[in-house]
Amino acid sequence: MDNFVSIIYALLGLFYIVLLGKGKYQAFIFGVLTSLLYSFLAFKNALWGSFALNLFYYVPIETASLIKWFQNTNPETKTVNKLKLKKREFILYLFGATILSLVLSYILFINHDKLPLFDGFITIFSILGAYLTLRRVVEQWIVWTIVNFLTVVMWIVVGNFSSIFVGLIWLIYLVCGIVFYFQWRKG
Repeated sequence: MDNFVSIIYALLGLFYIVLLGKGKYQAFIFGVLTSLLYSFLAFKNALWGSFALNLFYYVPIETASLIKWFQNTNPETKTVNKLKLKKREFILYLFGATILSLVLSYILFINHDKLPLFDGFITIFSILGAYLTLRRVVEQWIVWTIVNFLTVVMWIVVGNFSSIFVGLIWLIYLVCGIVFYFQWRKG
């Protein structure tokens, strides 16, 4: 069952990341579906932070992002209007996320999370990434690259058979995050 869910998750994830990188609001339809599937996989692997993040944060924020991006789609290009953060604002976001990640990692540790440090950082930086995605900012791709790298390593460490597909899609997300950052910066 995990293997089947992982394959479906990976396929839907490809649609999600490509549409997101192209600035298409339809990406979030796939985002909701992948969040539901990923929460199942995280639950089965005792990754409580990732489970809660996907089910209780991503599903609602993906829905809100669908609406927000639809409202801010350029009618001529059919892509979302993009924004850029001030450097100081972005640094403050990163600093705050790091502090909160350490706090969450400790909470996850005392609750017997399998990989509390990874899970804590991935969870908090994912919250930040989703928020920046909702706001349509270029710097979201830097945050997603951090999340994607940590997630690839986490699933390698978890190391069960179904994690091969999950790790592979996150590796693709990692590469796409880097590519899309430069594409969004140009636009």
